[in-house]
Amino acid sequence: MPITAPTAENGATKQYPEIFSGSPQDRAGQLSAALSHIRSPSMKIAAYRNGSAYQLWQLHRLAKEPDCQKLLLDEDAVTTLVPLLAEPELAMGSASVLQRLASKEGADKVLKAGGIDKLVALLSASSGKARAAAAMALYHLCIASPEFCADTFTSLCNAMLHARGEAAVLAALEPIYSAGGAEGLAATYLTNVLVSGPGQQWRGYFVCRGTSALTCLLQQLTAPDASPAATFAASRALAGLAASSANQGDIIKGLVTALQGGEGAGKQRAALLLWQMLHVPAAVGTSAVVASQCASSDALVPGISWALHAESSAAAGVVQALVHDNHRVTNSVSQEVDTDSIRLRLIVPEANVVQQLTSLLHSTDMLSNAAAAHALANMTAYRSGGCEACSHRKIGGAGFLAFPHHRPSSGGGTCQHRPQGLVAGSPALASLLGLMHASGDAHAVSACIATLNNLCSSEEGAERVFEEAKRFAPHGLDGVMQRLLQCISWKQIPKRIQDAARNILLRMEGKHRNPPPISLITLLLMPPTQAPAYPEP
Repeated sequence: MPITAPTAENGATKQYPEIFSGSPQDRAGQLSAALSHIRSPSMKIAAYRNGSAYQLWQLHRLAKEPDCQKLLLDEDAVTTLVPLLAEPELAMGSASVLQRLASKEGADKVLKAGGIDKLVALLSASSGKARAAAAMALYHLCIASPEFCADTFTSLCNAMLHARGEAAVLAALEPIYSAGGAEGLAATYLTNVLVSGPGQQWRGYFVCRGTSALTCLLQQLTAPDASPAATFAASRALAGLAASSANQGDIIKGLVTALQGGEGAGKQRAALLLWQMLHVPAAVGTSAVVASQCASSDALVPGISWALHAESSAAAGVVQALVHDNHRVTNSVSQEVDTDSIRLRLIVPEANVVQQLTSLLHSTDMLSNAAAAHALANMTAYRSGGCEACSHRKIGGAGFLAFPHHRPSSGGGTCQHRPQGLVAGSPALASLLGLMHASGDAHAVSACIATLNNLCSSEEGAERVFEEAKRFAPHGLDGVMQRLLQCISWKQIPKRIQDAARNILLRMEGKHRNPPPISLITLLLMPPTQAPAYPEP
């Protein structure tokens, strides 16, 4: 059956005969014939030259095989292909063949033949397919050779200096950013390799503002049908660009906004990148700068709510990072982050955050369990005192001690306007006890204990934990106490969590009239890393 090969921008197609991929000798014969055709003196004749697209397509197909790639390099095909990049009818085909020759040797040959400037010029061609082919060729050749990548960066800068008097690398890619589709995908790959290479040293040349780069990269990151290679490239490109203060605010704003729209998988990927940006591994803390920029966005709480509604474990990871009390960032002036104000924003009734985190506690996904438990633990580390509206009411009822008011340090143990009270009075408490009892994951169990510890920081909260433990089915109070006893000696659990389990146990036993005071605990869960994925040449 003949292969259908597109040959026109309007979608018209041409029937090309099947490539006979037999023995290496057969392939070598076809390759030699195609190469001889495009090397013919007749290529000077426009009609002959314009009719050579099939031979380039044939070379592209044959160059999938390693033996053909070697033969093309040995035959110095690069010096024949590079000049064809300037021919409108043959540029796409030539760029596609060069893409298949992406190796250190191939990149060196393209570099010596002056191919970089021609490929860069092709990024502004009238043909979208030619632009995409040029971007993919540059990407694969940059991957193969750091020297080629550095020279591509220089060529892009020079092109923009000539065109607009400013060495703006991303502006040189604007024609493919704004086109979307295959061009947007190619632009994403190329941006990633440039940002990961020269962009590490020359961040000032990679400014998103004034281009469609951010829109393109976010689309590739959150597209429901995006390939792992596309989402990996988009994620790494955005993370690399966000290292520049000129881009960071816009990227964080874009990611927060992306939490509200699109499919669940897209929300998860946007939330994961935001979580990774919040986390500072070297400091074992979170970035105060990123947290402050997230908190300044009016879209934060709606975005978190929508992402949690889509069962995004990464959204729970964002919550726990935002309300972690150890905001630190390396090589930067630390900024104060009012985590209590973020906690209060997250518990507004319309956001439904606590209820959705509770649902994640019942997920079969271990990361969802751990992230949700960490989020609840850190939310219940509220320190700013009780609620004025409730401070003048007497709190009582069956099974509860009566207190004339909340003590300022309690954080509102039963006040539904404060995180501790909201969690203690919701199904989350029973779910936390259940997860603590059933899970074998030290991260999830530690976070459950931290949450119970924070709730027990007030007499009212401790009473609620005690009452819920008595109702805990089917194990009851004895089952909860037995699990806490096990956790005290569980080596995978941090010592401060072991101490917290001991303190909770002392309160439940009721034998100590003055048990040790409880300190509020926040924990930090590391985000997962995305598995690397790359497109085939």
